[in-house]
Amino acid sequence: MGLSIHYYPGDTLIHRLDPRVKIALAASFFLLAFLTSDPMKLSFLLAAILIIWFYARIPISELGFFMKALVPIALFTFLIQLLFFPGKTDIISVEIPRWIPYFGGVIAATQEGLVNGISMVLRLLIVIMAMPIVTMTTRLERLLNSLIKSGLSYELAFTLTTSINLLSILQANVEEVMEAQRVRGFRGFDEGGILERIRSYVPLIIPVIMEGFMIARQMEIAMKSRAFGAKEERTFLIEVRMSMTDWIVLFSIMVLTLISLAYFLGFIAL
Repeated sequence: MGLSIHYYPGDTLIHRLDPRVKIALAASFFLLAFLTSDPMKLSFLLAAILIIWFYARIPISELGFFMKALVPIALFTFLIQLLFFPGKTDIISVEIPRWIPYFGGVIAATQEGLVNGISMVLRLLIVIMAMPIVTMTTRLERLLNSLIKSGLSYELAFTLTTSINLLSILQANVEEVMEAQRVRGFRGFDEGGILERIRSYVPLIIPVIMEGFMIARQMEIAMKSRAFGAKEERTFLIEVRMSMTDWIVLFSIMVLTLISLAYFLGFIAL
């Protein structure tokens, strides 16, 4: 499966919401994630995102792909914070030669570094997994129209949505090439250590880049043949309008965000 850009049809409340409301929801998660370093509060935010994922019936396989893709990044982030974040309470320390700079003869994992490492990993997961709430439950044409309704220029909105669509096409192409390699007996994508698996993806870079250039060229020709940008005023087959449900949900998101902000900043205690 691709990463965070496939649209999954459904009839849930999340699917029926105006894209602007879902963007506001994702923005709320972003804001709250960067306003706290408490692992418990970040875990609560991540749990809320996962509940939305399951409610929207986004396939479990997509969640598994996320975990597979994010584990190396999360581990690297955690180790960097654990070893380099300044702290006073050592968990474990190892003496190293004094000629090695920065550490001063010792490398230590601190309690403060552990907490900050967990927080950074949770924050990374929140940021990465919030946007699919928008892209996996919204058709691109509705997303395009909602961005224009929000005041974004048509050219910029078209560029953003086309980039999402192009990424989906390129991911499908990567999966086809990988499957073709597996059929020929290549097992580098599924076996061996992390470094070996990373090396196995290197031969895919050139074909994917060339395919991207070809698709971009074809899209350029198609856009020119349709006189893209010739008219400033445009009409749309699908009109996006905020319903009463959208306004209620948007108001609820704003209220919950303000309450969470006050709680995270210590103005109220729950």
